[in-house]
Amino acid sequence: MNLFFDSIIILYLIAALTFAVAIFCDRKVPNKWEYKHPRITLAVFIFLCSSALVVFWGSFIEPRIITINRVSIDLPNFEPTQPVRVALISDVHVGTYKKDGWVRRVSNRIITEHPDLVLMAGDMIVDKPEHAQYLSGFRLLTTDYPVYAVLGDHDYHVRKNPRFSIEESTAQVVNDTLTSAGMHVLRNEAREINIGCTGLSPGRERTKPCNFWLVGLDDWLAGKTDFATAVSVTKPPINGNLVTTPFIILVHNPDFILDPQSKNADLILSGNTHGGQIRIPLLGPAPRLPSELPRSFDEGLFNLQYTEALPPENRRQGLLFITSGISESGPRARLFNPPEIVLLELR
Repeated sequence: MNLFFDSIIILYLIAALTFAVAIFCDRKVPNKWEYKHPRITLAVFIFLCSSALVVFWGSFIEPRIITINRVSIDLPNFEPTQPVRVALISDVHVGTYKKDGWVRRVSNRIITEHPDLVLMAGDMIVDKPEHAQYLSGFRLLTTDYPVYAVLGDHDYHVRKNPRFSIEESTAQVVNDTLTSAGMHVLRNEAREINIGCTGLSPGRERTKPCNFWLVGLDDWLAGKTDFATAVSVTKPPINGNLVTTPFIILVHNPDFILDPQSKNADLILSGNTHGGQIRIPLLGPAPRLPSELPRSFDEGLFNLQYTEALPPENRRQGLLFITSGISESGPRARLFNPPEIVLLELR
């Protein structure tokens, strides 16, 4: 638990409910202020009870609810024998609030969806190397599915104040734990994915590829993202800025779209924002997002060619998907924004 945030939550719940009970009782006592102002007293009572309910729900109930976000994406120049089902999660953040039991629960929920491929977009731990031990439960996934992961800023324990620093050793512990669990950790590496070619009839003429390239990039905020190295290792078929097969980039921070090299991608998959964790209906995320992108880039699918929030120099063909994540960092809080597993259907 996080003693600071949890203390604030518990103290507020105690104070709100205590005050609510007190004014509720005093409303029947003659000469009391509450007795003389029954409507105001009732309004305050309702506000205190409602706020306590919202805080309790957002702190202890909604963060434990797993939702499935189903998204269909038409990739250019892609003709699989059948749609490729990709399970995407990000921001697992084991350590403070969620541990191995949560990892097993998430794994079992993914298994029920029978994906073809599982991708994890970084921030696997809160910030301490000992947190990585809780990730071993993902072995439930790797026994049946190919799983690819990248690292995020929490995995490097990136700190900006009082000066910028990262912990390479922490990232290595996370890397080794995921590898031991059977995952493929991509740190500026590319892999050819041929799942879409399964069941291909011999001799059938095809006008488009049935495979795609997956490039996993190391963390952007830690200064470890190196697209050139990723491409040079396996040399995907890139001709200038054109790719002959679909090109998918898995990177934790969506700020990567500000890098000119991101223009090589047909689809970029990322996390990091948590969707704000706390959202206000019709208004969007309540807190400031940890991103250099416009505030509208909070969660969901974005067409980078027609997104007016981007400066003209950053607009180009391609899609960006930002998942709101499966866990929390900072306070144990999610409101109008439950943890999600994204099930992408690539066609």
